[in-house]
Amino acid sequence: MRINTIAFAGIPVTDIERACDFHEGVLGLKVAEEMMDGKWIEYAVGDHTLAIANVGDQWRPSDQRTTAALEVENFEPTIQTLQIKSSDSPLSHLQRGVVTWPWCRIPRETS
Repeated sequence: MRINTIAFAGIPVTDIERACDFHEGVLGLKVAEEMMDGKWIEYAVGDHTLAIANVGDQWRPSDQRTTAALEVENFEPTIQTLQIKSSDSPLSHLQRGVVTWPWCRIPRETS
């Protein structure tokens, strides 16, 4: 078997409206497709797709989280923008360009 690419990354959410506000308002993503009467939203990210969905009990968020790593052109300005725009979001812990998760730490670029 040879896997060619990732077709999409899907993230289950409990509040589709709040999730859309974050993905569109904070991250600046544009809706590529909406399905299931607005319960499944897809965003084009480069050549890939990031999907968020609230489709009922068969696919719910868990306490184990879901992660999608998004690569950006300008790391430091992006961190500053996220700090301003996402004070009540999961990204509110970002400080001084350093992202710390249990499995990785991405330091701010230095010259």
